[in-house]
Amino acid sequence: MLRTFKFLLLVLVAQIISFNSLTSFIFVRASTENYSYLKIVPEPKFLNFTGRWFQFDGFYNFPSFLREAFNVSRGNWKLVNTTLPSSFTSYVRIKNGVVEVSGDLNVAYATVLQLIKQRPGYLPEVEVGEALNFKFRGFHLDVARGGVPRVETFKDLLNFLFLLKYNYLGIYLEDLFPWENYPEIGSNRGKFTREELSEIVNYGKRLGVEVFPSLELSGHMNNILSIPSLSKYSLNGNTFQLDISNKEARNFGYSLLDEVVNFWPSSYIHIGGDENQLDGVSDAQKLYESYYKSLIDIVKSKGKTPIMWGDALLWTWSDLANSTTWKNVIIANWDYGTASKEHFIDNIRFFKDKNITQIISPGLWNWNAFYPSFDYALINLNSSLTVARDEGIFGFLITAWGDDGCECLLSYLRPLLLISMEIAEGKGNWEETWLDKWVALTGESKEVAEARVKLGSAIIFRNLKSLLFKGSTVDSGAISFMESILDSISKVELPRDLSFIRAMLSAAIKRSEGKLTSDEVSDLEKAYSSLWLGERKPEGLDYNLQKFQNIAEQMKSEKLRQTTILLSVFLVVVVALVIGIKLFYSR
Repeated sequence: MLRTFKFLLLVLVAQIISFNSLTSFIFVRASTENYSYLKIVPEPKFLNFTGRWFQFDGFYNFPSFLREAFNVSRGNWKLVNTTLPSSFTSYVRIKNGVVEVSGDLNVAYATVLQLIKQRPGYLPEVEVGEALNFKFRGFHLDVARGGVPRVETFKDLLNFLFLLKYNYLGIYLEDLFPWENYPEIGSNRGKFTREELSEIVNYGKRLGVEVFPSLELSGHMNNILSIPSLSKYSLNGNTFQLDISNKEARNFGYSLLDEVVNFWPSSYIHIGGDENQLDGVSDAQKLYESYYKSLIDIVKSKGKTPIMWGDALLWTWSDLANSTTWKNVIIANWDYGTASKEHFIDNIRFFKDKNITQIISPGLWNWNAFYPSFDYALINLNSSLTVARDEGIFGFLITAWGDDGCECLLSYLRPLLLISMEIAEGKGNWEETWLDKWVALTGESKEVAEARVKLGSAIIFRNLKSLLFKGSTVDSGAISFMESILDSISKVELPRDLSFIRAMLSAAIKRSEGKLTSDEVSDLEKAYSSLWLGERKPEGLDYNLQKFQNIAEQMKSEKLRQTTILLSVFLVVVVALVIGIKLFYSR
């Protein structure tokens, strides 16, 4: 009897231990500060987190495409599409072993993926309700000024945009579309093949991110009109500008658009229209409206919606905005300045008061630079997106431009894309939250994330290239500031892309001191080449590598000049000594 009792007691103890192990496997409470609050981009309108975390081994029914794209494990958790509060864009409710989603499923799935990334192996007990302000949440990428990203780079970018809840990607093409009627356009520039574009567009479609083309059909046509056989369509030899006063040139523009519209399955087509150089053209305003009305009609005839830049209406011919022509188009209202919010209120209301649909288009300040200016970009993003949200406009289109060879790598733009979404769709406290959210989503250390911000200083942005590539004289205060930034990140273990920028900064300072060596310049050139080819096709790389090669040539010239000066001084001293000696002995 005693043996039986002991046996039963042991069984009971074993069951208790087993139960405790099971419950500890299923449920844990946030034990560290890192997991005491949830980091969701953008900051949701409703969040109820109990503090509990459940162990998560994967889903058995997660959408297969997203499972593969984001490496989600296959496990025992269940995803349920259900009816949850309808006042939100999307709603997510996580209970033990079950995730319920409703509304915009792409937004809901992105939230779930963010939570999976935040604490691998666990999911929180939480309800998340998101009410997004903008129907159109887009990123516009210039690939025409230098580097065409590889297809895999686009897929990776689309994954990131989906995770942040963007739903549009515009590709700025200029001459990089594969026109069958004009095969000479884009030759030797790394232009897309139709197969590449289809793969990119279809990948985005499966993520719920529509990829649309962005064209130039009036100004900014250098890469097309500089081709000898097509230069006849330029305005008086100015290959920047299509001669819209010439019927044959206009028909050429129509044919370019028609081929793109027939190929591209997107609901939106961007038809350009910015920064025209039509000074001296008779009836330029009338010609512009007539030409763009025809372009708009081509797009509309295919059941698509045209987008065009708004500067011609806002700044060049403001009275032209009163025409009904623009009722059939979405205006991309771009302004990359650091003016006050009142300035952006005026810009937005200019179109809003005329009942013209618009999307605000701020800039990431990555042009003419190897690294974006966080200082300038954040001012522009905050002012424009905040006003756009308050004014209730249709959407936003964040722009990244590649002036001077697309020097800036795409990887450098990602923190600014996160911040943009946080400003546009969050609760206004983005300055306090974005850094932690970046760390949670990427797995980077906070020190690395802070280094990204420090390297985006306006002082570095303004001076780095001129100091390194031209050997320009820079204010001593700027040098001191750059030295302090370099010193503050000197011991941080940075990823390859940031290590390169740190090395550039160090080289620029050394050049100002006359201490830069040719080996160091060669190392920069090799590092940049490797980073570029990791993202992009090789076409366009040589243009930027030449900048590094020019440093070596300049340094040789500077050394030769210094040697010549020293030799001249030496010869003067020798001659003076000889003359002095002769005078001494002639007495």
